[in-house]
Amino acid sequence: MTDERGRKISPADRAFPCGSAGTNKFEKEIDGKENPNMNEYERLRRLAERHKQAYPPGTRLELIDMNDPYAPVPSGTRGTVKFIDDMAQIHMKWDNGRSLPLNSDE
Repeated sequence: MTDERGRKISPADRAFPCGSAGTNKFEKEIDGKENPNMNEYERLRRLAERHKQAYPPGTRLELIDMNDPYAPVPSGTRGTVKFIDDMAQIHMKWDNGRSLPLNSDE
């Protein structure tokens, strides 16, 4: 696996952009075309399946940003994926002792 600059990284070094704005275009498109029939539940189910493949339990992640002014998890904190629920939230066990899930859709 490589990062955006083409450097090799291990799963423990993966960064996860938690506060990225906007909706991922792949949730709303099928074969490059808009999918007007996809409801919110189906979109989140597909997102959860992709997260489960990309971030199996035990995967180490580093928080880049959390779009929450009251976030108890500061940027740069590392943690371990516990599980991913049906709403595509990535439940984490943070190294600082917290257990706050990530919502990558915000």
